[in-house]
Amino acid sequence: MDILQILTSSAWSVLMIAVFFGGSIFLHELGHFWVAKKRGVKVERFSIGFGPAIFKWVGKDGVEYRLSWLPLGGYVALPQLADMRGLEGEPSAETQALPSPNYTTRMLVFGAGAFMNVVFAFALATILWKVGMPANADTQRAKIGHVAATLTLPDGREVPSPAAEAGLRPGDTIAAIDGNRVTTWDEMRQMLFTGAGRASDGRPLAELTVLRGEETITLTALPVLAGDERMRMLGVSPRAQPRRRGRDQHRHLRHRARSGPEKTLRARGRARGRNGGLDRASARRRQDGGGPRGGV
Repeated sequence: MDILQILTSSAWSVLMIAVFFGGSIFLHELGHFWVAKKRGVKVERFSIGFGPAIFKWVGKDGVEYRLSWLPLGGYVALPQLADMRGLEGEPSAETQALPSPNYTTRMLVFGAGAFMNVVFAFALATILWKVGMPANADTQRAKIGHVAATLTLPDGREVPSPAAEAGLRPGDTIAAIDGNRVTTWDEMRQMLFTGAGRASDGRPLAELTVLRGEETITLTALPVLAGDERMRMLGVSPRAQPRRRGRDQHRHLRHRARSGPEKTLRARGRARGRNGGLDRASARRRQDGGGPRGGV
């Protein structure tokens, strides 16, 4: 299932890249084409892609429109502005007799492609601004999915997590920190990291307004400076901590059942190596709030 998901997501990414790349090229070439037609410049061909044509037709305006096999670009054939002999061969006598466009026409045609790319980028930015970027549902609110038992300090010591000591529970929603309202997990992280509250002994302090079921309670937490960046950490994350050891243990036991004593010893050595990696990953998760990325 993991491989299928990776392949599916990769195929979707490639498709989206092709769509946006092709759309950008199409609009770029459309800019050249439209201004050239408006300025009276001869257009022989409008092609999306290079190489042999998949299909083509000649419009009423005398322009050949085509979709080619190599979707790595596109072009507008403008014999009055560019030497097309490398692609088209020797020009016809009619094409050779065409006058050269003036400087203004040349600049307008050349600049139209870049202008259309700017318009395309502005349109995409406007859509993203209005619609918004895709976001993980778990981070759209400051709801706690996991409370770590301990946090690992930069010096390697493990200490009880401030969240557990303050009484936070999975399912709680943090509504405000130090009186400042928060609605998303990112806002909560930012407010916690930049907090300036201090206890009487100088330790970092955060006043948490928490929604628990139908009631609103206030909890006082003493964040610790953890992680490589020594940020204020509570020991919470937006999602429940995944269980990852079961599948590795099952594989090890199955291998042991099929092997002799010598192979079993080697398998144990490999298992220790894997478990060492898992232990290091678990330590990083504890340091990052005991859960997946996004813990505080």
